[in-house]
Amino acid sequence: MYSGESNRKWLAGSALIVGIAMAMALTGLMIAAGEALSKEITVFIRVDDVFMLESDIQPQEIDSFLAVAERYGARVMLAAIPNRLTQVTNRDGEMARQLRAFHARGHQVLQHGFDHRCPFTQSTSWEFHNPDVDDGYTPEQIAARVAGGKRLLEEAIGAEVTTYVGAGYDNGLVVRDHEDLYRGVGFRVLTDQNVTEMYRDGDKGYFFGLRDYAWALTSDNYEEQLVMAQQSFEKAAASGRQWGIMFHDHFTRAAYNEGITLRWFGELLDWLTDHPDYQVIFRSIDEWMEYGSD
Repeated sequence: MYSGESNRKWLAGSALIVGIAMAMALTGLMIAAGEALSKEITVFIRVDDVFMLESDIQPQEIDSFLAVAERYGARVMLAAIPNRLTQVTNRDGEMARQLRAFHARGHQVLQHGFDHRCPFTQSTSWEFHNPDVDDGYTPEQIAARVAGGKRLLEEAIGAEVTTYVGAGYDNGLVVRDHEDLYRGVGFRVLTDQNVTEMYRDGDKGYFFGLRDYAWALTSDNYEEQLVMAQQSFEKAAASGRQWGIMFHDHFTRAAYNEGITLRWFGELLDWLTDHPDYQVIFRSIDEWMEYGSD
């Protein structure tokens, strides 16, 4: 038979055990809730038209933009126009040296058309698949020019270029009408304007269309465009696991409007990385194909 003292000790011990069990259960619930609130979202950042020829915004550089991205550990995908490597943009091999350095810093170089210009109409809205041209390039001629561009970029960076982004409105037709042509050149990933998230089919990757919220950014539309980008992210994150944003070379230069795009970009990255509901992971296309697609 237990004494009163024994009963008190037994009750105290039981209360302690129950308290520990409740604390552990509560901790588990908090961890589970935290995990639920920390859904991982892959964010892709792409800059098109590297290096754009038709711009008076000088100096021609993208290093300032990449420096902002690197403060947050973000990878940037640089959609480069290969023919710029044969033009004034590559004076003394400077563009090639920059692309190689950007690649070495962890950013990914993509191929963006060949010259980003239809030679039959001089339009920069199309290159190979202009519907206003009846007798344009043959498929064999397109393949040869694209393959030549791929070689130029690969020689510049010393690595394989795996991804093709069509120039202008060509981009909407690459997968829809000409996939075999571009796969035949050797591209593992193609952009497809008709999908909302990147996916893979065996070794083939399909990358979704992106929107540029910072095109011709001014102080008048700065906040409006930032809110639109944030709303786009939250909509994508609520229903999926990926989001992406596009920029264009000439507007990313530090000389454009006193660096307004760089400030806007930094503010967006601040907001993304501090988001209370999602864990943002910045990836390149190649990284997603290797690590993030399972």
